This record gives sequence, C-alpha cells and structure tokens, in this order.
Amino acid sequence: MPAIADCAADPPLADSYYTLLRLGGDDDDDACTKVTTTPQPVSECELPMIDVGCLTAPTGAAAAAAVGQQHQAEERAACAAAIAAAAAEWGFFQVVNHGVAQELLEAMRREQARLFRLPFEAKSSAGLLNDSYRWGTPTATSLRQLSWSEAFHLPLAGISGKSCNYGDLTSLRDVTREVADAMSRLARALARVLAESLLGHAAGERFPEGCDDATCFLRLNRYPPCPFPPDDAFGLVPHTDSDFLTVLCQDHVGGLQLMKGSRWVAVKPIPGALIVNIGDLFQVHPLTPTLYKHLNTNP
Repeated sequence: MPAIADCAADPPLADSYYTLLRLGGDDDDDACTKVTTTPQPVSECELPMIDVGCLTAPTGAAAAAAVGQQHQAEERAACAAAIAAAAAEWGFFQVVNHGVAQELLEAMRREQARLFRLPFEAKSSAGLLNDSYRWGTPTATSLRQLSWSEAFHLPLAGISGKSCNYGDLTSLRDVTREVADAMSRLARALARVLAESLLGHAAGERFPEGCDDATCFLRLNRYPPCPFPPDDAFGLVPHTDSDFLTVLCQDHVGGLQLMKGSRWVAVKPIPGALIVNIGDLFQVHPLTPTLYKHLNTNP
C-alpha cells in the first residue's frame, strides 16, 4: 500500500504503520483494536503554576526589587517549597517569569517551522545539525510502539561547533544557541532548587557538576498530520523521560497528556508558560513517577 503524506516534507510514517499492521506484532488479529484500548483522557488540567522570577532574575535586579535580604530568602524558600510540592504530587509543573524571552521562543518556532518544511530527503540524509534527525520508532514491533513524529535531537555541545551543519538555515544557528543558553540557565536553577529540597543546601550547590553541554540536549519536535483515527497513533508513545529535567515549550495546539493516578489528563496550554517535567534520574528520590504521552492532535 502506498505511503500517505501531505507533502514532501513528511517522513514515510504511513509505510511504517502499514508494515506493523501487516506484521501484527501485538499477537492479535486486529492490532488496531489493541491500540484503541489505551486509557483515554477524561479531563483537561492546569498544572501547578509557579513564578520563578526570584530564581532567574539577575542578582542586581533581584536585590533592587526586594525589600531586603530577608525578604529575598523568604521568597526563594516559598518558591522552592512550591516546586518541591508540585514535583512530588504531579511530577510536572508550569513556570512563569522564567527568564526565557517570549520573542526568543517565537523566533525559535519560526526557525523550527522552516527547518521541518525541508524535504524529508534533505532532513534525513544531508547531515543537517550533526545528523540529529529522527522520525517514527525504528525499533517498533507493534502499532502501539510507533510514534507519529519527527525530531532533531541536538546535544548542546554540538550546537556551537563549527562542524554543525545548518545548511542554508543561517539564522537558525544564532537562535538555537540563544534558546539553548536560556533554557540551560533555567534548568540549572530548577535542578539546584530540587536538589536542595531533597538533600540540603550543599547538594544544591554541587548539583550542576556533571550537567554540562555534553549531557544536555535541545530537542525540536514536529507531529505531522496523521490520516488514521486519533486512537490508532500516538504523537509520542507513552513514556517517561530518562533525564533529570525536561523543560518544554508547548504551542497553542496542545496535545500533551500525563497520567495522574490511573487516568490520562490533557495539559491545557498557557501562553507564556513553560512546562517542567521531573525525569527518571530524579525518581531515585521520593518524587512521584509520572508517565506521559503526546497525542497527535496537530492539524
């Protein structure tokens, strides 16, 4: 059966779909039936919203805005307590006043759209962005394991390197560097607070050690239109993140869902907010594990 694609930019996900459908990797006569039995979201939620301005503001600005050092300490302690509580209850939370300029995020969206509009052959074989292009799920043996998505998964260490090939997308290099720097500053501030909450102040001071550009990644995701029923394909299959923290910029379309208790709930997009997910490496401490998925709801 031929591939179904809206344009030359889309990866051949339908080919993978039909191949897995023929293989019947679910040991069931109707593999699609088993996909549709996945627990469905029953409600939309707003994650805990935390103002982290006291963590991200430059020292001088914070000092000028605060009544005094005691006030700053109290403000930071309240913020840290809110982060720890949200991490323990949800494993997810949203942040505002995070220090990542909205104009920068919008510029990144524009550059990302240009990048993904390139023909599939160019994205997959031209060595773009250190050959970081990914699509689908190469190891999938059943439809339930197929992610209907494409992505560039960039180690931060490679973003600034001269060997990183940006092709004709010359403006992408500077925007990507700025986004990576801003997101890294936020992630380190949040990780330090979480480490302090779990292990004390000294642990928070030491925590950034080992969290450098070689171990951090910037991931650009796209979820192409899916011609099959929504219950038959995931944008990303249900999973947990294997890192310490994921900082996510969700668009207005939404689609992110997380498991709260035994139910899937949809995360309502909030303009200007970033979503923070506690990864598996923090789960060795008593933070609630949270499974999440991204349904393919993009038009």
